Amino acid sequence: MKILLVDEWGAGNSIRLANDITPTGASVYILREFNVNIPLPRNAHLLPPVSLALEDRLDSIDRAVKKVNPDVIMPMEESTLFRIWDRQPSWLTLVQPRIDLAWLDCYRDKHKMLEFARQRNVPVPETYIPASTDPAIVLSYIEKLGLPVVIKGSTGSAGEQVRVASTIEEALKEFDEIHSGTNQIPALQKFIDGPTYQVGGLFDNGRPICFMVGEKVETLPPVTGPAIKLESCEAPELADFSMAIMSALGISGMVGLDFIRDSDGQFYFLEINPRIWGSYGFARALDIDMFEFWHNFLQGIDQPTNTVYPIGVQWVKMPEYLFTEPQSRGNMLKRLSNQLALKSLAWRQPYLLLHQLRRIYWAFRK
Repeated sequence: MKILLVDEWGAGNSIRLANDITPTGASVYILREFNVNIPLPRNAHLLPPVSLALEDRLDSIDRAVKKVNPDVIMPMEESTLFRIWDRQPSWLTLVQPRIDLAWLDCYRDKHKMLEFARQRNVPVPETYIPASTDPAIVLSYIEKLGLPVVIKGSTGSAGEQVRVASTIEEALKEFDEIHSGTNQIPALQKFIDGPTYQVGGLFDNGRPICFMVGEKVETLPPVTGPAIKLESCEAPELADFSMAIMSALGISGMVGLDFIRDSDGQFYFLEINPRIWGSYGFARALDIDMFEFWHNFLQGIDQPTNTVYPIGVQWVKMPEYLFTEPQSRGNMLKRLSNQLALKSLAWRQPYLLLHQLRRIYWAFRK
């Protein structure tokens, strides 16, 4: 089986994925904008650099498809998926994950996805989208929700379009910044002071093949960013809520969902990432061979639902776990000496371990 990874950021995600996928026996072809001087597993191949600017992206993928003839195409950025789903090229059926295009507007707009979940009896935070950017209208919703308040863009970007404002002045400023940067009116959402949770798994038309839940102990950036430290937990409500959403969407592939819990213990759905999520390495810490499940799924092998995993297991994403504030050598050394950080390095994957150590080395150089 040949898998084409589209690495739009070129930040090492494709290298990590190639190291995780190739043990299944699949061949991985990486499409990037520039070369990387690092050894890859024997059945991983770096294609010649191409332009992955948004306007060139589909043409570059199309040429790679004709050259490689892959069985699976796996973009890592949602903007690429949306462009593919919009234009529906001849190789659309090879793209992972697979979605029902009838729900494309919900995937594109996180506010519509919240409403989709609410209609299926999944609790969501109180959210308003102002009819205009008139400061008086925006202010009326801020006063209704109270402070602090969450300002949230309609599309995801590693937490960059989610802001928490503690004053009215800050809220209006963040609202204007997101609007200016996206040309879309952001939502105003009730702030819930509680832990956030990552639900991840592999789904077959909405049915979970494997499934796990982790509390986000640390995120980068703090509060609004992706998880860099997780602890597995048992949360039957999250399983029920996730299945209600996923079965209604009928999605197939590796997908992540985010939830938050308030002081009364009530969970609220925040968003879905229709792609492999950034902290997928958590599965390995739980002894879940998600890529073996995925490889079998791609081959059409029937698999039962696997939702059992150990509780209370902690994992940190390396080396991102080292890059928190304050960004100093002392803080990095302190975190690197943490037993959990050392344990979370890819000791059983020499190529990935080399990549991690190189990133740590260059971070120290800076």
